[in-house]
Amino acid sequence: MANPEPANVIPPETNSIVQNDVTIYPNPGSGQFKIVSNSGEEINSITVFDIAGRIVYEATTSSSEIDVDITTENKGIYFIRSNVNGNIKISKYINQ
Repeated sequence: MANPEPANVIPPETNSIVQNDVTIYPNPGSGQFKIVSNSGEEINSITVFDIAGRIVYEATTSSSEIDVDITTENKGIYFIRSNVNGNIKISKYINQ
């Protein structure tokens, strides 16, 4: 009997989660921040989620950097899903 693949493993044929693909600054910050592709490649999209999983910001872009403004959101921890040429990264942002 074959062992099932764990749910948190990304199969090799799908997009991978890449470390150090983007930089977010300032972090922590006051709700306005910049996301920059470390490789200079285009950031295809970003999605910002609050701790409850609610989408608070979404953008599709073809730039290597993007300015984000979530100053109308509550202070706390947010997660940013960035897509750079099919490589997905989840980052944490602290809104103070």
